[in-house]
Amino acid sequence: MSGQLWFDRTMSEVIVSRCAGGMRVEVPGIPLSFVAPGEGAAVAGRQEAGRQPFDAGFRFAQHPLEVRWLWSSLAAPPVPGTMPRGPDATPERALALCTAYAMNRQAAPQPAHLGPPVHCAAWRVDGAASSVYPLRAADGDYEWEECLVLVKGRPAACVYLTKVFSSARGMTPPLWADLNGRLNASLAWGATREAPSIASAYLDADSRLLPAARARAANLAIVLLLGGVTAEDVESVAAKLRRMRGSDAPDAPWDRQLLPLLPLTAFAAAPQALSTALVDEIGAQVKVMADYFALPQFCDAIAAAMRSAPPRFSFAVGR
Repeated sequence: MSGQLWFDRTMSEVIVSRCAGGMRVEVPGIPLSFVAPGEGAAVAGRQEAGRQPFDAGFRFAQHPLEVRWLWSSLAAPPVPGTMPRGPDATPERALALCTAYAMNRQAAPQPAHLGPPVHCAAWRVDGAASSVYPLRAADGDYEWEECLVLVKGRPAACVYLTKVFSSARGMTPPLWADLNGRLNASLAWGATREAPSIASAYLDADSRLLPAARARAANLAIVLLLGGVTAEDVESVAAKLRRMRGSDAPDAPWDRQLLPLLPLTAFAAAPQALSTALVDEIGAQVKVMADYFALPQFCDAIAAAMRSAPPRFSFAVGR
């Protein structure tokens, strides 16, 4: 029996309370804690035959996102008078469990990735791995899922922290990146972490562009049109920035030493006027990773403003 999963259904108790940054969600039986960045409520677990079980969850009120957890042990079922037996918690164990879970759920093969050691240390776990994928069959109103597996202890205990969400109902890549990043930045097993206080130069608490950022985007749109840049050029940069998004915590400082490298990487194929304008914008505004993560959304706003610009600016690009 050693190495097989067994489950303890006492993990369904959940405490939800308001706190700075959103709603604190605590699972005393694990114990697991995180701050959900938005209003919501606890949801009951599911143990129906033929459906993926979970102990309990938290459903966001304003976003098509639900966070669920399932605790398990890799130890053999306890026998009175004997020591627990089973494998240790390691990053490789987390990766194997995440891969196996995802294979049963995903519509097409997607790789699982090890959690960075700095994240494992902050989460108080011995290993972590995650994978994001479209679901083979919709789970209620959700068609996407992220599986984050956390492992801890000797023998290993495991938490499957899954986040199901719906792109069809409005979960955009920037919104997902912001919500998921903020939640993970407060996640801990066996401890309580405060939600990071992030003063973004781009997004409000609902991941919408701030009026000041939208005004800067509109001004840049005019400057770029006059410089011969097209909306398609800006959208191409936005797509590349999305692909280059890392896994850093939103409140982590952005490394300004990367600024001179952007024209050689993300902006390598962009017109010079666009590259220069974005480097100036980033140098002035980007302080933390949350700002950097918002750049694709900022570029989207620039492109939208360019497309709706008055005809007098069109001569610069031959329209």
